[in-house]
Amino acid sequence: MKKQERTKMRALIQEHRTLLKESSFRKSVLMGLLWLLVAGFLTSLAQKYANQAPGNPVGDIILDNLPAFPRPDTLICFLIWGSLTIALSILIIGLLNPRYLPAGLKTIALLYSTRAVFICLTHLKTHPDKIAADGYGSLGKLLYGSNDLFFSGHTALPFLAALIFWEVKWARYYLLSAAVVFAIGTLCAKSHYSIDIFSVPFIGYGLISLARRLFKKDFRYLNALD
Repeated sequence: MKKQERTKMRALIQEHRTLLKESSFRKSVLMGLLWLLVAGFLTSLAQKYANQAPGNPVGDIILDNLPAFPRPDTLICFLIWGSLTIALSILIIGLLNPRYLPAGLKTIALLYSTRAVFICLTHLKTHPDKIAADGYGSLGKLLYGSNDLFFSGHTALPFLAALIFWEVKWARYYLLSAAVVFAIGTLCAKSHYSIDIFSVPFIGYGLISLARRLFKKDFRYLNALD
């Protein structure tokens, strides 16, 4: 490891130690983690409800005119394992930028709490030409195979994370690129209606604006970077 890299690593470790000495920081991170777990549980309940609720597929001007994807197995593999990779990437970005952890955890928890409510509001079934995720078991059902349509979590998570880590330039570009790729991927798989995708920027901006009002004390750690 080069001297410059060792210096950066020491500085990062010291930043973690300094922040963890603050009881308010520790409590905020813990509350964010707990809320995120609750939001995940609520989302799973919403998925079960959406799968059981009666509903019908509807027409979509984009999906109805998209040709069948030539390599469906590759696309499903990307959407399932890629979503896990994005989640892990966001965790790593947060650990590399610990001041973002309190606000980031709570904002993402707000995203999934909101999505759990939205899933239950309108009862639709997926597009009839949706590519099936065969061979992935419960993981496929959790990350791809449900009727949790509005709005697309595959697209919303990296997009909202890009807004959270906006000042971290490389993370911003990486996450925005991921959001675009996942948007295209979900449309090609016909796993979401186009409104589930194109609504994400508006919902994401609304959530980050709301989060900055609700979690002012957590976002002050980001302001300390200015």
